Amino acid sequence: MLNLATQDNLKDVYKILYTYKNIFPHVRNDFVKHMIDSQSVIYDSGVVIIFKKYKRRTRIGNYIANKDDWVIKQIANQSLGNGNASKVISAFIDENKHVVLSVRKNNERAIAFYKKNGFRVVGTVTWRNDIDGLVMRTDVNFPSSSTHDVKVWPIMKDLASDNDLFWNIGK
Repeated sequence: MLNLATQDNLKDVYKILYTYKNIFPHVRNDFVKHMIDSQSVIYDSGVVIIFKKYKRRTRIGNYIANKDDWVIKQIANQSLGNGNASKVISAFIDENKHVVLSVRKNNERAIAFYKKNGFRVVGTVTWRNDIDGLVMRTDVNFPSSSTHDVKVWPIMKDLASDNDLFWNIGK
């Protein structure tokens, strides 16, 4: 069982996230406080995960996440390379199964980390200032009976033709 952050952890959680201000420039103290109050922040072994559960189908770029999918908004490790982030994200996936996230396309280290931990690219997204990103999820073999699959898999076929994007990142 993962540990949820409390207001007593606010300063430590924010400090870890602030370390990555170039990746999370929009994360402010009041946002972190609100997410902790909403019980949407894990703080375990020096790793912070801010997450939420979608209450309805939600578009992320050219991908549509399902109702009840869990989305990781931010993940940060106090100490890079210590293995704690893999342990915590694996536990999060074990508890929640259907996990989606987005990552900057040029963040090769993060993409390699997510792939190592079972995520696969399912779409693309572009944020403000023309920052390109990838949408990734853990369970790409979700049920084929939903109309959701019809919309997603053609996107996958288009993306899969870009070998640099899919197979060379992190190698």
